[in-house]
Amino acid sequence: MWEIFSCGTEPELPKSAFSNRESSLGQLLKAEFCPTVVYIAITLCWTRDSWSRPSFHDLKEFLNCAIEIHQLEKGTNKVIYLYLRSLNIPCF
Repeated sequence: MWEIFSCGTEPELPKSAFSNRESSLGQLLKAEFCPTVVYIAITLCWTRDSWSRPSFHDLKEFLNCAIEIHQLEKGTNKVIYLYLRSLNIPCF
């Protein structure tokens, strides 16, 4: 996913990744065109323990939810989005 939002550019590790590799785990910086919610999903995939990483099903659900939120935030349904968010529905 990172490669999609970075438009195929070469990955750039944060400078701290070289000085303190254990704390940063060498994670890539957020790509310029990557929405924060998608970057969060990407970083979950980099969890050291493979059993703690999201499944493809989990990622699909997470990203579908992110798309719905984006469409409601940016579209004509902003009032509906704000109402649903006020109800504390998990996706919003």
